[in-house]
Amino acid sequence: MQKCANHPARFTAIGCKKCKLPICEECRLYTEDGVFCSEGCAQEFREFSSKIMVHGGSRSRFSFSAWIKHIATAAILVVVILVALYIWLGTTDPGEMYSQIMKQLKLLF
Repeated sequence: MQKCANHPARFTAIGCKKCKLPICEECRLYTEDGVFCSEGCAQEFREFSSKIMVHGGSRSRFSFSAWIKHIATAAILVVVILVALYIWLGTTDPGEMYSQIMKQLKLLF
């Protein structure tokens, strides 16, 4: 529990939806959008929400370019791991790599 931003003698677990300031029951402004500390915060929240809706709303849409970037990043990561294993173990054979890694792990434990 935190102390109210306007009344330090009062404790609260509720904060403004916009600025996150802790606010007691007396300071709360209830709206259809949530609980705010002032009409200014409520208005800023409404303006921000409307801008999000105008510019496409949710970011959960499929993005082909993002998908390509993720695939390229994963491929580069796999290549880096394989090169590191080759440098460490001196082989590109997966079976031999596995057996050498197991030998290394047995030496550690």
